[in-house]
Amino acid sequence: MSVYNSYWRELFHTELLDLKLIELEASKTETDRANASLEAAIKEAAIANSAKSQFLVNISHEIRTPMNAIIGMSHLALQTNLDDIQSNYINKIHLSAENLLGVLNDILDFSKIESGNLEMEHIDFRLEDLIDNVSNILRLKSEEKEVQFDVTIEQNIPTALVGDSLRLGQVLLNLCNNAVNFTGSGGSVTLGAELVDRESGLVTLHFSVKDTGIGLNPEQQKTLFQPFKKADTSSNREYGGTGLGLSICKQLIELMEGDIWIESELDKGSTFHFTVRLKEQQGEPSLRRSEQGIDNSGQNTAIERLKGAKLLLVEDNLFNMEIVREVLVSNGLVVEEATNGKEAVELISSSGEDFDGVLMDCQMPVMDGYMATRKIREMDKYLDLPILALTANVMQEDRKKALDAGMNDLIGKPFNINELFSTMAKWITPANRPGKTRPE
Repeated sequence: MSVYNSYWRELFHTELLDLKLIELEASKTETDRANASLEAAIKEAAIANSAKSQFLVNISHEIRTPMNAIIGMSHLALQTNLDDIQSNYINKIHLSAENLLGVLNDILDFSKIESGNLEMEHIDFRLEDLIDNVSNILRLKSEEKEVQFDVTIEQNIPTALVGDSLRLGQVLLNLCNNAVNFTGSGGSVTLGAELVDRESGLVTLHFSVKDTGIGLNPEQQKTLFQPFKKADTSSNREYGGTGLGLSICKQLIELMEGDIWIESELDKGSTFHFTVRLKEQQGEPSLRRSEQGIDNSGQNTAIERLKGAKLLLVEDNLFNMEIVREVLVSNGLVVEEATNGKEAVELISSSGEDFDGVLMDCQMPVMDGYMATRKIREMDKYLDLPILALTANVMQEDRKKALDAGMNDLIGKPFNINELFSTMAKWITPANRPGKTRPE
């Protein structure tokens, strides 16, 4: 009897093990299916993200190209003899196009941050120059609105720093611009900066932007830093904006190891606070712009340095070619033209005269600017020829692509006149200037 019972116990135990194995196999199969589905979803998301990024690159280029024509042509028109009515109309076209460019930049910045493609720079800069630049931009707007704009900087704050001065300036400009927008005539806006911590070559700075404007209630403050959110939907109509500015500021500040918050009361104004962590410059600190001889007349100085330079302008869009040619020629430069990269290479290789520099579009038919630059660099005579990208492709990867192709720098479209000439002056020296020789 015991043998009989033992047999059934063993059989039962074996079948139980088999059932458990079947369950494990089923569970493993289900897990494998789930993992496969997850991998497929991740792959699909990556493809979708890549497609979105490529769409944004393309749409950015397609919008920037006609915008360059609008901003450029309106700028040229404003330099001519216009009556007051014509000047008023064209000036408003120019300002509206620049506002549209700001909206486009917000969308692109948000997309780059969201996809993790925004790279922060680490360059030497002087805090005084950055704040002076913000002040100069904001003072004109605040004067027009009859809003008092002040700056208060603590005396002990270190100012020779290393970090992304462009992005820090972008945050300050956005917050100060919002403060002026939301403050009525007779009010005030104050930009402040103070030292929080200083240790082992690192500093934590605290910035504040205080206004006497419309203020916010607690509910409005809760969603203030969320993308596509505005404190009040009615503010879209009265004050405009994409609803991305503060979200971008928050994410940029976090990339600088800081935090942002607000203190506000409805009808009594707001104070935006944020901190950032930056490195101090080591050794001899970089000079201030004024010490380098660079001031608000920098554009005129750059133009004087460039007068007489002979440039090759490579551009397939005839509107853009006309704008750049007019801007350069009217300021004393000599310009020859090519409508694609192939023409440019042929002109450079066969020309009896050498060029002092090249302004190269990147996206062109027949041969693009990248390939044209590589072919020019293959000629020993032109290894050091300044070649500057003048392009509507302005993403970080576009700059890298241009530099990798052998270009010296990149100027984005729509171009700012001051940026155009100051960047050119960094690289290009006319052959007839003292100390300049043609390549042999």
